Amino acid sequence: MLELFAAVRPEVVVHLASLVGVRASVEEPDAYRETNVEGTANLVHAAAEHGARHIVFSSSSSVYGATTLRPSREDDRLEPRSPYAQSKLEAEQLVREFSGRSTIARLFTVYGPGMRADLALHRFVVALSSGRPITMLGDGQGCRDYTHVADVSDGLVACVRRGGDRQLTCNFGSGHAVSLTDMIGFLAQCVGQRATVVEAPPHPADALHTCASLERAFEALGYVPSVRFEDGVRALVRTLTRDGRKPALEQRPWVE
Repeated sequence: MLELFAAVRPEVVVHLASLVGVRASVEEPDAYRETNVEGTANLVHAAAEHGARHIVFSSSSSVYGATTLRPSREDDRLEPRSPYAQSKLEAEQLVREFSGRSTIARLFTVYGPGMRADLALHRFVVALSSGRPITMLGDGQGCRDYTHVADVSDGLVACVRRGGDRQLTCNFGSGHAVSLTDMIGFLAQCVGQRATVVEAPPHPADALHTCASLERAFEALGYVPSVRFEDGVRALVRTLTRDGRKPALEQRPWVE
């Protein structure tokens, strides 16, 4: 990493890399600490050694822990429930100790083109398309703030370009929570298949509800999500069922 920084000498570092997955981290906590905490420490050191002036770090809504239906604010008490969430919280602190400017982007359930295949939206579309049952953890009343990758990308670009305070922590979400039951019902409608749902116990490391307060992101960065859940999911279904339409991310003006 030091050799790369010495060769490129970046002014801004956008740190997106991490070992991901709340549930998997319970089985391999040491691997998550090594990658997410020690890896971030190495990156911050390299950035400081080679003159970077700004680090933008992608954190996670999981740092809030067992949240309620009330939107999570950046100054809420943080209660991580998994090694993954704890590693993100510790990495946040390392980035804040950077001598230059730092921006913490807490991302809420990112979905869209190129999303992880192990996440519920992706798994459920594939299951519905092939006529397989869906395994639902819990009673279906838990909610998630689903954030389209194009909106997250717009937010990260705004982080890179921002002025203002030396340190900033912002949520990036849609600002709206969708229950698991409603999500499954809408996916089934989009795919055109009836959902067969098998209930299973919830995972203890999962948050029951997530929803982002976006006031600070709007005030500091002008962040306003533009992709409605229904539109983003319809596009995702088309992508995963190989309709061949152009992903929304490629339509963003800053991509060029």
